[in-house]
Amino acid sequence: MKSKRHYFIVAAAVAVAGSAALAQPPAYVRCVDHDSSQGGNGQTWANAFDTVQDAITAYHDLGGFTDIWVADGTYYPGSARTDSFVLANALAMYGGFAGNDHPVAPEDDISERDIFANVTILSGDMTGGKAYHVFTTPVDGGIGSTCVIDGFTIRDGCCDRPDGYGDNHGGAMYLQAACPSIVNCTFTQNVAGKLSGGNGVGGAISAIPRGTGGDPVTGLDDLNIFNCVFANNTATEYGWGGALHTEMDNTVIVNSLFHSNDATLKGGAIYVEVGAATLTNCTIADNHADSKGGGLYSYGGGTTVSAGNLAGNAASLQDDILNNGALVFDQASDGTYAGDLSGTGMLTKTVLSV
Repeated sequence: MKSKRHYFIVAAAVAVAGSAALAQPPAYVRCVDHDSSQGGNGQTWANAFDTVQDAITAYHDLGGFTDIWVADGTYYPGSARTDSFVLANALAMYGGFAGNDHPVAPEDDISERDIFANVTILSGDMTGGKAYHVFTTPVDGGIGSTCVIDGFTIRDGCCDRPDGYGDNHGGAMYLQAACPSIVNCTFTQNVAGKLSGGNGVGGAISAIPRGTGGDPVTGLDDLNIFNCVFANNTATEYGWGGALHTEMDNTVIVNSLFHSNDATLKGGAIYVEVGAATLTNCTIADNHADSKGGGLYSYGGGTTVSAGNLAGNAASLQDDILNNGALVFDQASDGTYAGDLSGTGMLTKTVLSV
């Protein structure tokens, strides 16, 4: 009897271990891991795509899934400077997975990812030169908030080609009639600026409500940017918006940090050319512009602090601000604010601490 009970316990343990080994991501997911062999179909981590571009191509060509989970590592849109990742409606891309390198078992639930431990980089720094844009949109735009980019470091885009409108817009993302949801991302070392003439617009992101044909597209969603960091992005050649340029009706930015970005003309961090920007719990610090708005400059629209804090200084925050939260001027010396401040929120001045 003792030996039979022992046999049963061992068999049960093997069965449990076997069921754990068979745990796989949901059917609506395709996996990407640069350590995988070529030719995978992405349905499991063991059979993952080895490039993000292959997964996006499968979404367009085959369908059958809505999410792409990407393991840590660096991924490129191709090899030519004109290559880019093309956004798609109803497709969500998530970075921060360990994938086949997981010490126990590859993740089968999105809650298991760790975007800080498993840094997932989408880079434009390819063998054929830096991509003009790491992300672009389809010809007619029309991308809405069901397109999600979550948990990536997006870097090394360089839109500097001297010919063609748009090639000086958005080194990381050129959003034409597109308002994806951008969450938990870091944008760094992206550049906008033509080599000869013209101005760089949106070192990291440039968002305009027009398709490639130039016709306005109406009914677009808000451009949502949540929990993101923009650092060391640049708009050169009379540049506007070292990190972000937007012409969308409403750009919503929450819990995000803009620091050490640079524009050679206006809006070292953010340039709101048209429309309005709403910022909640954001910090704009140590950005620079040669002319106006070292941090934020609103030209045709305005900026609303809807809640929480917007921190900057009198040089970095310019033009009209509706403050219904807390506007914090972080600066050691006194300064004069040139724009119109309104609203019922708090206004404070502190010693620079960011």
